[in-house]
Amino acid sequence: MKLNFQKFALYLILLFVAFSCESNNKAEVNHKTEEFERHLSCDAETQVVKGKNKFFLASDSSLLSGGWLQSDEEAHSGIYSVKVGGKSKYAFQVKFPEIQRDMFIRATVWKKGNGGLLAFTSLDVLKFDEYGTQVLEKDSSGWEKIILEAFVPANFSGEEIKLFVMNQKEEMVYFDDLELKVYKSKPYPEYSEMENIDLIIDEDDLNEIDQNRIISFQEGVITSNTQQSYSAVFKYGKNEFPAEVRIKGDWLDHIQGNKWSFRIKLLEGNFKGMKEFSIQEPGTRGFLNEYVLHQLFIKEDVLTTRYGFVPVKINGAGRGIYAYEEHFAKHLIESRRRREGPIIKFDERALWDINQKNLERKEKFISGPAVESAVIMPFKKGKTIKNKTLEGNFLIAQNLLRQYQFDASPVSELFKIDQLARFYALVNL
Repeated sequence: MKLNFQKFALYLILLFVAFSCESNNKAEVNHKTEEFERHLSCDAETQVVKGKNKFFLASDSSLLSGGWLQSDEEAHSGIYSVKVGGKSKYAFQVKFPEIQRDMFIRATVWKKGNGGLLAFTSLDVLKFDEYGTQVLEKDSSGWEKIILEAFVPANFSGEEIKLFVMNQKEEMVYFDDLELKVYKSKPYPEYSEMENIDLIIDEDDLNEIDQNRIISFQEGVITSNTQQSYSAVFKYGKNEFPAEVRIKGDWLDHIQGNKWSFRIKLLEGNFKGMKEFSIQEPGTRGFLNEYVLHQLFIKEDVLTTRYGFVPVKINGAGRGIYAYEEHFAKHLIESRRRREGPIIKFDERALWDINQKNLERKEKFISGPAVESAVIMPFKKGKTIKNKTLEGNFLIAQNLLRQYQFDASPVSELFKIDQLARFYALVNL
């Protein structure tokens, strides 16, 4: 492969630093106007005795569990921390008497020791749990600051959810300086100096999507009802086009909180040469990981979609940075200097049926022949079937892929083996 990795790596680092600096500067500006539903901190210094139990006093006067685990052996600030492990696995437990669906929480805590994490979980019916171990920063004495960010599920109806620190190992871990912020909805930076996509969607349609989201959260995956199409207006810069939009994705990370993933079909005009594309929260695609892979594919002439980042607004309200990705249509092929032809896929329906069944099972997960049973379908099925040339090409491609599906012929007879090898090498890399 003719890759200059040093230059490419330097480019990615500079890109990442630019985004990080910009986001950090904007976050500082927004922090001054942040509106919290709740904001507390706890430094493990002050104990409160209530009955036979000892609690920690938080800055908002609430009582957090684990006061009897106070220790002066280690401290990030002050004199004390909370020592967790062995038979005492949990501490700093916060209760939420007035929490509502789609609220957003951001919690950080300093910890010292191997293991330990932040947890935000329900007890039973909601089957909800989020864990935080990502390290934000470290100090010279071995303390690490970890973060947990999570949305209250859309189908929340009052079940108790708790935030706490935990360590299930025998080896002790120390926690100190917990901070919690609860927002009615997640705040996003404004990118007023950049061109934003602004999707204008009727409020009644947004409300219908929201109600269908609740059903998806109850099912555990995004349902077909949630993926209905709606009319919209697509604005970008000075351009304004009629469009159709729908929720896209399979897992619930595409419809968390107030930042939803959309498939967009422009009825007129184009966006960066694309008529149909998706916008999604970058975390659903591994943040910069997916972008790097696309750049490698382009450099090695492996057929791939257009991919990048853009700020997005919904009805004028900022939703932060999205990742955009081209959908599978003829413009994809033509932009990569190939002739128009059918794009085919394995239908994933069986896989998602199995995944949904497993969400309902507490043990003994089932598996099935998801690949062997998958139907080979074309994207743009209607257009493909109506065009005799495309239909004929599809039948040839379907036959070749079916031979691959059942290992009926050598791979070298079915694919352009050099390009397939590049693809696998880059994916493994």
